[in-house]
Amino acid sequence: MKTRDDKRTNRTLLAALAISLLLGIYGGQANAQASIPASPAITTTETVPAVEISPDIWVFDTKHTNMDFYINNGTTYLSYKEAAAMFRDLVWSFDQKSGNLNVSGPNRTLSWKINTRTALLNGKRHKMSAALILKNGSLSLPIRDLVNWVGGSIKMYKDNSLAVSYSILNVVSGDPKSWYWVRRDNGFVYTAIGSEMPHNIGRSAVRAYQYANMSVTHADVHSVVLQVNHNHGEPSYGNDIYKLYIYNGKLVRESQVAYYGGSSVESIAEADGLTVMLNGSDLLLVRSNGTVEKKYDLKKLGGLDEDYTVEYASVKDGILLIRPYESQTLLLIDPKLDTPVILYKELLSKEDQEFFEKWGKSPFMPPREGLQFVKREGNTFTFKHTAPTGKVTEGLTYTLTR
Repeated sequence: MKTRDDKRTNRTLLAALAISLLLGIYGGQANAQASIPASPAITTTETVPAVEISPDIWVFDTKHTNMDFYINNGTTYLSYKEAAAMFRDLVWSFDQKSGNLNVSGPNRTLSWKINTRTALLNGKRHKMSAALILKNGSLSLPIRDLVNWVGGSIKMYKDNSLAVSYSILNVVSGDPKSWYWVRRDNGFVYTAIGSEMPHNIGRSAVRAYQYANMSVTHADVHSVVLQVNHNHGEPSYGNDIYKLYIYNGKLVRESQVAYYGGSSVESIAEADGLTVMLNGSDLLLVRSNGTVEKKYDLKKLGGLDEDYTVEYASVKDGILLIRPYESQTLLLIDPKLDTPVILYKELLSKEDQEFFEKWGKSPFMPPREGLQFVKREGNTFTFKHTAPTGKVTEGLTYTLTR
């Protein structure tokens, strides 16, 4: 029976990471609602130090094999399913009609036909130690050939256990029309169509040394937004959110915001057809070509020295709904007003207000006022409220007098 080290054995936790992030050459004015028609500019990130990615380690018992790990004619095999799960920063595909396996990732491609010992590694023919085989309906690969190709290592122990070590250096997402990879240690960004060799399209400030994932959003036919979420710390309360804007196949803009605590870190993805990017306390509303339409200094507008999430934004009149992360007080920003509207004071009962105000700031038990934006109709904003007891009140409204 195979055992697998899901705890990421031998992982060395980095004690602290200070990443200096003044990302992007955004151009434009300090004015909160200035229009910024600057051309897209590739961010220079060479000054951001690379980070160490500790390897994942899987341990197999060669005395107790199964369909995913077995020995056949002296060769140790790993199933396609198990291999794709272990080496998950690669893109895997198998065409049952042609019997061809394709695997790709930054700086490497593999193409291998079933029942043959010859594979194409980075486009060149290479003799493998054994054939790619189909056994009991399961596709299997010789484990040593596979591990050597991906850049991992294998170690045998006296108790007949076999350990595979491999550093998952990339986050990957997309589809066969366009796959994207971002290096977790140094921020390089790659893309490929299908099983082609990925090519570099820029370098970002992404540094994701613990738990990371990535999503891909197509802003239009020429533009793609990659969002990398990095969750870190013990407990895992640190959250870094990177957005990488790809225009015409090149990285032209990026942003990064960091939060620490148990509250939601989600912001809206777009506003009036513009992509929402948070770079520290700056809110950027970005056009489809990667240039900035509007820029807002949220610390200045919100009046609190905190990072913010954004729940609504209007380009037309500059009205925003923003939430300081530590205080968790939903604020309505109207450029015609001198100060933000503190919505819980306008919408909640005295009892609910007092309960919220007595709740001290803590990343582990963050304050929750319970307001959620629902819709805007003209100058009227509708919210719902969820009390600490779970009671939900719908249809709370606030109307601006303009």
